[in-house]
Amino acid sequence: MEITVQDLEDGRKSLLIEAEWSDVEDDYEAVFSDYQKVRVAGFRPGRTPQALILQRFRKEILDEVSTRAAQRLSRTALEKEGLSAAGPMSVSDTEIARGKPFRFKVEFTALPEFELPDYAHVTLSSGTDEENRDEVSEWLLDKTSMDIPGDLVRQEMDLDDATDVEPGGDGGNAALRRVKLFLILKKIARHEGIEVDEKDVEERIGEMAQEYEVAASYLKQQLSQSGALSRIGSLLLAEKTLDYLLELCGKNRT
Repeated sequence: MEITVQDLEDGRKSLLIEAEWSDVEDDYEAVFSDYQKVRVAGFRPGRTPQALILQRFRKEILDEVSTRAAQRLSRTALEKEGLSAAGPMSVSDTEIARGKPFRFKVEFTALPEFELPDYAHVTLSSGTDEENRDEVSEWLLDKTSMDIPGDLVRQEMDLDDATDVEPGGDGGNAALRRVKLFLILKKIARHEGIEVDEKDVEERIGEMAQEYEVAASYLKQQLSQSGALSRIGSLLLAEKTLDYLLELCGKNRT
């Protein structure tokens, strides 16, 4: 895999990525296998000729392969370059054709540089886990200084339905604190080797689908189109990291 890193404005970076077809072939086979199950008039499910599937669904198959492969390869590229995304990654300029190299561009805001406080020695009260999570969160926010990327705060405000989300207002300040906490927890997770994998995300989507009484595949598609899929991963990572901190600091209870 070839990776070209470009520095953009306001702490954003761009990666131009080229991967061999062999790097995305498994994604293609998995997506194609799903489309083989689609009912086509005149054929039993699973018996539709491959040529007909390609004729009818070629664009849909390649679009889905592009999305799936780009997400996976972007994470691999970040690891190889020693980078970490502070927020959602935007994929564009995809070039995909069966048997040929897969090319795309991904842009993101890099995790800003800042020093972590000594989080191993937080003293917790004898409250509930929920109260202790709030304690740890407030302690981290109070003890950590950083320059927070403005675009991440604007994105967070856009996700908020409240009316007072102007910068400097209560809603804007709340969005800023959420972004700051996410960044702190993401850096702790990176330092401690805490990860969220695709299985974790799939399980959370399944739980949400049951709650909303919709198909998990439909919900995942909607989340992906709205850009909310990556936020689920961030929320899960934050939850895992806070749980780790509660266990780490449990011996320091008062």
